Amino acid sequence: MNFKVKILFILLFLFPFHMANAQIGTAPFVPNNPRASWASSFKQRQPTPPEVVLKIEKGEVNYIIGNARNLCSMGDVAGCAKIKLFMQQGVEFSPILGLRKIVLHVGLAEINVVVSSDYPKGTCKFDLVLKHELTHVALARKVVERYAPEIAKAVLVKAESLPLPIDGNGLKVLEATANEYFNKMHTEQKRQDALLDAPGNNVYQWEQCRGKN
Repeated sequence: MNFKVKILFILLFLFPFHMANAQIGTAPFVPNNPRASWASSFKQRQPTPPEVVLKIEKGEVNYIIGNARNLCSMGDVAGCAKIKLFMQQGVEFSPILGLRKIVLHVGLAEINVVVSSDYPKGTCKFDLVLKHELTHVALARKVVERYAPEIAKAVLVKAESLPLPIDGNGLKVLEATANEYFNKMHTEQKRQDALLDAPGNNVYQWEQCRGKN
């Protein structure tokens, strides 16, 4: 085999091999914009303020007719509305990204409306007492509807001000914020109840039944 034939033989043997390697090593593995792809992936791993989910519970009313003195534990009363406010907090943590979600469940846990058995159904006084106690229930629900979103908003604003990722210490700060606004809600409910039960208001209501059964 002369010198020219050897060179041609070597080129024909090597050329297809290098072309195959070039095809294998390029298109399937290199993205069109690798820098943008890596940046997007990195951004998704960065901690962000948690999502705040709010659930409001208006509660169901239980009606009780009986000895109001014993059931209400409030002395000589014609009835009462025993209403319990509550707030529950659930959280979702990520080992890398910290606090990811806060679920706030706010509302009325128990609503027991008591009317004294001294007033038979269908009488003016029975209807008066029942209407009065249901007004307490309506006021409590309105207070929850007003303050529950404020609690959620306050927690979110506080979360956005904390260093990321939010850890256990940050969670305690958020719990304190939620409790602060829950206490405001409870105080407002008691204020509304006191206004409805003011002596002058009660006298006026009983006057509506004068001379009626």
